[in-house]
Amino acid sequence: MRYLPLTPDDRSAMLAAVGAASIDDLFVDVPAEARLDGPITGLPNKSFGSTGETPYNLDGSVVSLDPDGDGIQGFDESGLDSEGLVALRDGTFWVSDEYGPHIVHFDANGKEVERINPFAADPRNKAGRLLPAELSTRWPNRGMEGLTITPDGKTLVALLQLGLRPGDRITVSVDGPEARAVLNRLRATITGLSAREKADAAAAARKAKAVVQGWTPPPAAGREMPVVAGVGASPGLAIGPVHVMPKADLTVPDRPAPLLEGGNRLHEALNLTRQQLKALADDTARRLGPAEAGIFAAQAELLNDTDVITLACQLMVEGHGPGWSWNEAVERSAAKLAANPNPVLAGRAADLRDVGRRVLTRIDPDLRGGSIRDLPDTPCILVADDLSPSDTAALDMGRVIGLATAQGGPTSHTAILARTLWLPAMVAGGGALTEIANGTTAILDGQSGRLYLEPADADLAAAHGWIEEQRVKKAQQEERRGLPARPWLAREHRRR
Repeated sequence: MRYLPLTPDDRSAMLAAVGAASIDDLFVDVPAEARLDGPITGLPNKSFGSTGETPYNLDGSVVSLDPDGDGIQGFDESGLDSEGLVALRDGTFWVSDEYGPHIVHFDANGKEVERINPFAADPRNKAGRLLPAELSTRWPNRGMEGLTITPDGKTLVALLQLGLRPGDRITVSVDGPEARAVLNRLRATITGLSAREKADAAAAARKAKAVVQGWTPPPAAGREMPVVAGVGASPGLAIGPVHVMPKADLTVPDRPAPLLEGGNRLHEALNLTRQQLKALADDTARRLGPAEAGIFAAQAELLNDTDVITLACQLMVEGHGPGWSWNEAVERSAAKLAANPNPVLAGRAADLRDVGRRVLTRIDPDLRGGSIRDLPDTPCILVADDLSPSDTAALDMGRVIGLATAQGGPTSHTAILARTLWLPAMVAGGGALTEIANGTTAILDGQSGRLYLEPADADLAAAHGWIEEQRVKKAQQEERRGLPARPWLAREHRRR
């Protein structure tokens, strides 16, 4: 943890980067008497809420501030790592913190009047107003991530980063006159979500154990067809030459710039990317529908992630260039997401990297890499290490008849878009995929998640026959239901 003095130019650059007109847009002006015994600092607590951190200066020395006056430098029993703020109509306000965690109430003049935390021995707590004691044993810096208040102004609501894993047991407690009703509603919500998640997991397990329903190659006579196995992401069969998209091993040079210039470049890049994503969402809504367009609306929200922007600004303050700082901040956050055991949340790392790359190329146009538009004229099965959601949505369906990626998962936004496009796709095929030679004839089964290489004439004939058989079967089913034939059947048939 580092605490850095900012010059006026530094502060202007930070404001420009996050889109604020003045410092008042970011901070509440808290006077010197804001706490019981002096001004607030961001230094970690010593006892009530200690995270075990030691703050250091850039030169490696321990921060020498001693706001408590107890001779122990670098710590502050009233220090706050503030995450949320709620201002009330009477001028008072509450601040949530992730050290303790603490929730602190200040009067209209900025003086601390109450502190709520899980430590019964803390004299600043008022009798009967404690957070659950279990919170005192939470992981360091997993405190109150956000704070709001109900519309009636009666109930504070804090968001706590718990770091729960499947199977963990939790205790939920509620105070107040409507505690029982609130607890019942909360319990119903939690158990409802858990039940749905368990049902989804059970369905996924059944699907994994089920006999593969995709295409099965005919018995080989003395020759076994090479196959790359992955995970099915979008059903259908595609036959054609493979085109391997070169892996973008991006190296972002660290080109330091004056802080004001760097902040302005980041601010402009963020605004331009928001406009670009808005246009992409509008186009996707027209072509694919509002649900798919929501993917890019959600990506635009990632540009408002204050943790990523703040880290990028901090790295610029430390002397790094704006492009390098932004890319480093995105990669650190994406790595945390990718490590999440929940595959849906882990899949959002691809979205963050996707939108991060858009911002990066706005900061430094020299970093623009290859494009999905650099495709052969002949329709092909596109193979890539991974493909971003925006690249998937922009695929030319006249030139791409199937998609296979080395990474990714079936719940990723890329997989969802492939299904919407009725594009046969497999994911998680591993590094062997990207080693396939361009032009290799292949059969892609998006249901079983297999890419068959160098098929013989008998294999090709069997695949074409299977496509026709499925087309007829599906058409008959739709006819019985009184529905028009689905577009993908015709497109799939044309891939003969």
